Amino acid sequence: MSLRSSRGLTMIEVVISLGLLVFIGAITWQTISGSLMLREILEYEDGITRSARVAVGQIKKELRVAFLSKNINSPNTYQTIFVGKDGGDEDSIWFATLAHRRKYVGSREGDQAEVTLWVEKGNKNTEQVLFHREAGRIDHEPDKDGAIAPMITHVKQFNLRYLDNKTNEWLDEWDSTGAEQTNRLPRAVEILIVIEKEHPESSDEQEFTFLNTVILELAKPLKKSLLAGDGGGRKLPL
Repeated sequence: MSLRSSRGLTMIEVVISLGLLVFIGAITWQTISGSLMLREILEYEDGITRSARVAVGQIKKELRVAFLSKNINSPNTYQTIFVGKDGGDEDSIWFATLAHRRKYVGSREGDQAEVTLWVEKGNKNTEQVLFHREAGRIDHEPDKDGAIAPMITHVKQFNLRYLDNKTNEWLDEWDSTGAEQTNRLPRAVEILIVIEKEHPESSDEQEFTFLNTVILELAKPLKKSLLAGDGGGRKLPL
């Protein structure tokens, strides 16, 4: 055995080895911390998008089978309406739907329900919340009773537009009890929801936008233009 191989490591070699270990450890820590930060960001974004999609899915399901009764003059029975109010970035809507499901066996409920959607301050009084009210029985007070539950928090915008089947135009409001839309449903409803929430890794506000259009199955179809054709590329006769 030679003298060089038996004397061990020199001080310079030890310092270099420690330096390499520190360098490798720093890179490893940066990689782990970056992965953990990315995981938190993905969980944060997934939580917001998942809750919003569930809420939008429920709203679409209820709007799709919104209905109006033809018996609008029957006193002291029930009243079906479809009313949408323009509140700037905080719209509200009341309507009757056939999407109700009974939660309790034997309860005096069917598939009809009254639904209300609106935005107001939550319990913390610092954030806007989209609320959902559903009454399992339709009566002559379409804006009262029923179970109220929050659907989406940190709502910055909740905007609705309504497609008129007679004029083929989008409107900011709809009122089936008024003169212009008496006992009529819009052909479609456009739903815009913007969520603004503080990013978990900074104090910056981050926006998430969800835009959907729902076709109402029980509404009358759009009025075709004379120049629109018959769907096969041919113009209708004048």
